[in-house]
Formats: sequence, structure tokens, C-alpha cells
Amino acid sequence: MFPLFRAIFLFCLFCSSAIAKTWTVGIQSPYDANKTLENWKPWAEWLSKQMPEEKFEIKILKIRDFQESIESKSIDFLIAQPTQILLSSGLTEMTWVASLQEMSQALPIGGDNVGSAIWVRMDSPIMRLSDLKNKKVSAVAENVFGGFIGGLAVLESHGVLESELQLTFTDYPVSSTIESLLHKDVDAAIAPLCLYERLVDEKKIDADSIRLLEPKHRFKKNCLGNISFNANWVLASLPHTPIEISKKVAIQVLSESGDPMLPKWLPPQSITGVESILNKLGKHPQQLSFWENIENNYRNNKYLWRMALIAIVFIVLNNIFAVWLARKRSKRIKAIYQDLYDTERLVHHADRVSMLGEMVSGIGHELNQPLSTISYYAEGLKLRASENTLQNGDAIAALEAILEEIKGSKKIIENVRQWGRRPNEEELQKVNISTLLEEIRKLSFLSRNLEIKIKCQENLIVRCDPLKLKQIILNGIINSYQAKASEISINCDANALTILDNGPGFSDEQLAFPFVPFRTSREDGLGIGLVICEKLAQSMDMKLEIENQLDLGGNIIGAMLLLLWGDCVV
Repeated sequence: MFPLFRAIFLFCLFCSSAIAKTWTVGIQSPYDANKTLENWKPWAEWLSKQMPEEKFEIKILKIRDFQESIESKSIDFLIAQPTQILLSSGLTEMTWVASLQEMSQALPIGGDNVGSAIWVRMDSPIMRLSDLKNKKVSAVAENVFGGFIGGLAVLESHGVLESELQLTFTDYPVSSTIESLLHKDVDAAIAPLCLYERLVDEKKIDADSIRLLEPKHRFKKNCLGNISFNANWVLASLPHTPIEISKKVAIQVLSESGDPMLPKWLPPQSITGVESILNKLGKHPQQLSFWENIENNYRNNKYLWRMALIAIVFIVLNNIFAVWLARKRSKRIKAIYQDLYDTERLVHHADRVSMLGEMVSGIGHELNQPLSTISYYAEGLKLRASENTLQNGDAIAALEAILEEIKGSKKIIENVRQWGRRPNEEELQKVNISTLLEEIRKLSFLSRNLEIKIKCQENLIVRCDPLKLKQIILNGIINSYQAKASEISINCDANALTILDNGPGFSDEQLAFPFVPFRTSREDGLGIGLVICEKLAQSMDMKLEIENQLDLGGNIIGAMLLLLWGDCVV
């Protein structure tokens, strides 16, 4: 009898393993495919042991494989740079399970930075980024951030547009970009951050064979480059993957494995900075076109649009009739023009809301991440409680993490409320700048611990909106005060108005991309002051710029806010 039971038990065990579901994990491989498989295979085997009823296998992906694998559903999970997932998946809704903290003790680099470096040969006559107009440039692929889009953002900030480059895309391995440069097939190469240092360490190229174009910076891990953002590799599940499997995988990978040779994971991390660059370049896959914004705005504000259309038609008809009855109907004509003015204000407000549409997808994504993290922590607590393995310390740590995610969500909502405020009335006037500056100087709250010196050309008249101009100048003064400046000088002539202070100046990131919203160095700041000021200046056909004041030794001695009048001087 006992041999019969043993045979039945062995048969059931064999059937259980035979019918285990196999899940395919696609992994981005920018370098050597075999090495990537060797590095990740132990992790897949470990995950299969943690979930005996499931089996996980690895599939190596190149750039051209991403879209096909997602559309054909040949992979169930994906491990890659988050920007690569975003650019490759387009509108496909993926669930971010976890972010990679560290590959292992044997391979400590987890890929927590994404950025670009623009290289030329050592003997090249090209010295500046602006010299690359109409030059041959190699890059990894059109939908790769580090190997192309990040470098394109830097080039456009120096006046070089994508249409002015002769681009060649080399695909994986990413070292092909540098190889094409050394073979003199191109004049410059846009390469991912840290690729140069890796090739030099592996003795594949000489350290003095190529050089980085200005402005160059040294980022995390001591890598030279032109731009960099935090963007940890992520583990994501595809839409067709059952949510229960995604939750089980999340619980396993976010738990301590105890093996130093296996990857370490964190809750999903944000990539707001990267998404801001994609929106600025018009390459965000979820970014709406101009006409899509108009259509979306119409769907959300049908009543306003219909009222505006009716009002405009009514005004046009009445104006045609008013030509004949000009004298008798003058009061009515004025009333009609007032209606037109009010209607235009409503349309302008709707347009401002439409312009914020590109931020809505990012806000939704930002809120999705803390909610997912809260869900994973709750599932983990539930699992441990059911297994009677929950420790007080673990429960407190998980609850504190949940509270932090809730605080982050509240902060996101506060920022959205600030951006949704209705704009003030707009009216251009001839303004005496000396008189306006004296009015600002008399404000009592500016006189505390702050010396303001004003030097302005006499009888300087500028056509502008005085309220907007005051807002720009006051914002500059308050920024200097909050930066601990004790002295401010305001100079103006027929070309520009300049605000100088003796504070610490602007950071390199602020100078490279000065008008990115929600970026601030102050704990209580929103990071939208300069963004609003730039929009106000543009609405009056003026231009706002920021720079640092330098002494003869090249040291920063203060910040400078420059408002160019353009054609506004009367």
C-alpha cells in the first residue's frame, strides 16, 4: 500500500511542476547580450524557487525588439531604463513593479542615471556644440534617451535643431556610436553617460582618442557628460500580465533576498525631470498635439465654446448693423465690445488650462507610483501577518513608508491647484520705468535687511502691462532675498532691465534649463516662479534670461536676472 501512495505523490509532484506557468522577462541589453543573460539568469532562477508554481525565463532585447515584443505579447515582464520603456511602449499602460537599487555586490552598478555625452575626435576642429550644425552625428536610436534625446536637448539649448543634424543611428551595442566616430564615418557621437569610461576601463579605446564638447560636467560614478537625470532601471509588468502575478512578484523582489549576489530593489522611482525634457522636445508618447489639445479642451468646456461662438457671431452681426446706426447705437456697441472682451478672457483662460494638458499625463503617472507602492506595502503586511512572521519593526517601517507616499501625493495635488488659477486682466500701457521702480522701492516688506540700489535712464518709457512687469521685478527681488542676498542693484537702459545681487548665484542645472516647472531648492518652494515670469515676459513680447556674475578669477559673486525690452521701448 505504501509504495502506491509514494507513486501517487511523486506523480502529483511531477504534474505540478510540469504544468507550472512560464513567464518571460524581457531585459534591455545595451552592451553584450551573453553577459547580460549571464548576469540576470541567477535572479530568474531565484524568483522561480520563491514562487514554485511559476517559472521565469529571460529574453534579451535590443532597441528594435522592444515594440515588437510588447505588441506580440511575447514578454510578460520588462526590465529596462524607465525612459526606454516610456518611449517604446507609447500609450501602452504598464505597471511599474519596482526600481533597481543595485545589481549585486559583484556588479554594483544598477544604472540609476540616464544621460548623454557628446564626443568628437581629439584632432577635430569642432570646439563648441553650436559648431555641429549641418554635421554628421551618430546616435544609438531615435527613441533612446541617453543615446540621443538627452543629447538633442543639450544641442537645442545651444541653438542646434534636430533638422540641422545629419543623423546616423547605430542601434545596440551602444559602443557602435563611438566606433563610427573613431572610424571617421561621422563628425560627432551622442553616447550614453559612462560609456566612454567603460570602454576605456575595458581597454577598447584610448583615453585620449576622443574629447567631450563643452559644457561638460562630472556626474555620479565620476562620469563625464553634458546632461544627467536620476532614472533607476525598473521592473514593469505588461497589461496582459495578471495583476495577482505582478503583486506576488513585487512582494518577492521588494523583500530582502539575503543573497548579496542578487539584485536589490526599491519601490518605483519618479522620472519627472526626464519627462519634462521629453515634453519640451515634443517627444513624450503621451503628449497631445495642438489639435488634440483643442479637441480635448472643447470636450471639457463645450458650454464655454458654444457660448463663445454664439457671442462672436452675435457681435459680428451687430457690428455690421452698427455701421449704419453708429451714432444712435453707440452705447450698445460699447456693450457689445465689453461682451467680446469678457468672452476673450474666458477663451484665454480655457487656453491656459489646455496648455497645462501636457502636464496632466505626468501628474497621473506621478500619483500612480505612490498608490502602487502603498498597495505593495499593504500586500506585504497582509502576507506576513497571515504567515505569523510580521515583526513590530517591519510593520512600523512599512506604515511610515505608506505615510511618506501619502504626503508626496498631497504635494502633487497642491502643485496642480497652484497652476490652475485664473490669470489676471491684461492691458498694455506706456509706463515710466523710473517711476515704477520707485513705487517698488517704497514697499515696506522689501526694506528689511535688504539694500536696493536703482540706476535707471531718465524718461525711459516702455509699452507693457505694469502689473506683469511689477510681478517679474518683485519675483526677482524676492528670489534674491530668499537666497540670503543683502544687496540688490537694479539697472535699466533702452535695451534691458537688470537685477543683480550678491547671493550664491544659480546652479548649473538652473542655467542649463532655467524654466522647468516644479524644480526648487527651497523646502517650501513650488518651483514655478521663474516659469511664470518667463510666460509673463513673453506675453509682452519681452525675453527673460538668467546668468551668474563672475569676478576676474571666474568665481560666482551673485545672480543676474535680465529682462530684454525688445521692441517695447517707446
